[in-house]
Amino acid sequence: MYAIDVFAVLEPRISGSKALNVATNLGFSHYHIVDATGFSGGVWLLWNGSTVSLQVIAHASQSITALVHVQNKCWLLTVVYANPNPRIRESLWTYFDGLAKASNLPWLVMGDFNDIVCASEKCGGNHDSGGSAFVDWIDRNHLIDLGFLRF
Repeated sequence: MYAIDVFAVLEPRISGSKALNVATNLGFSHYHIVDATGFSGGVWLLWNGSTVSLQVIAHASQSITALVHVQNKCWLLTVVYANPNPRIRESLWTYFDGLAKASNLPWLVMGDFNDIVCASEKCGGNHDSGGSAFVDWIDRNHLIDLGFLRF
């Protein structure tokens, strides 16, 4: 049996007291919530403080960033739900550039970027080549795209 020590919820479609009620009943000792706006957006980060030392150091409308300590190792974790509107999403890359400049720790950035690196990642809809701003941000910050599996 596996134990989940860190859990993220993206675009939960609830906010406010409903979100707090659900988060407190998921069985984690700690949580941080960036509320959805209506049914759009929202990021939750939940963790077990007895097994993971996690300190939220930044949050914005599209992400939560935490400093994680596990077994004498320290790194940054950013959980993302990027806005589907390209103009709003664009501000996320600038925000992340600032985070990258502020730290030299290893950095895991994960979530739903609502963007693609190449057309083969797209299933259905308009087959464009992906967002150049997203690709530029990945390159500029020397990140590695771990890819995804389509089910």
